[in-house]
Amino acid sequence: MSSKDMIHLSQLLAIQRHVDRTASNVANVDTPGYRGIKQNFREYMKKEVEAGDGPTKSSTISMVSAGAEVLDLTGGKIESTGNPTDVAIRGAGWFAIDTPVGQRYTKDGSFVVRADGVLVNRAGLPVAASSGSLRALKSDGPVSISADGAVVAGNRLLGHLKVVEFQDSRAIRPEGNNLYNAISEVPRSVQANLAPGFLEKSNVVGAYELINIAQLTRTYENVLKLMLSEASPNELQRLSGQTETS
Repeated sequence: MSSKDMIHLSQLLAIQRHVDRTASNVANVDTPGYRGIKQNFREYMKKEVEAGDGPTKSSTISMVSAGAEVLDLTGGKIESTGNPTDVAIRGAGWFAIDTPVGQRYTKDGSFVVRADGVLVNRAGLPVAASSGSLRALKSDGPVSISADGAVVAGNRLLGHLKVVEFQDSRAIRPEGNNLYNAISEVPRSVQANLAPGFLEKSNVVGAYELINIAQLTRTYENVLKLMLSEASPNELQRLSGQTETS
């Protein structure tokens, strides 16, 4: 494969990675508290060795790859739902969720009361408490959440939601199912400033992401056409899986 082909191929792979990430953002445009991910590109130099009858020559060619993925921590719009167990965080902070592999964190406050009385997230995982136990009895009455994170069932205080923050927000990474973690950071509990009966929407702007996909698709097609127009007949046969027959 020629150096031009290698450059074009690196561009195609980087663009495809960006398209996949943008498509994921679009798929989560209606997911409460979802944080979009931006894809960076980076250029790197690759040594190319030219073999021949004479002395071996080497040169460098400029390649492109998908760089680091950056989590967009911009807040989403807060909208009323009227549900007493829905809650949004005003400003900084993350809800803590108990999972089989330890606590994880989310901006999605669409909580419900499970059949056994435990307050859980959309995936059925228990919402973590900073105090008390967030489990209601059948005799308690309706469950509601207050602005300071207090969870009340009827007239009985069950406990308080655990809300945390990270010193270095750049360490936060998605782990799937709208849950996040920061391996290198120890979360610290913060005073909850919540909006009961509200949910924070995704911070993804769907129209922008769709335009981005369209632009990336056109760029991909243009690079592919350029790559095919510059390729030799033998190279085209190899790329298409065909071989010459005698």
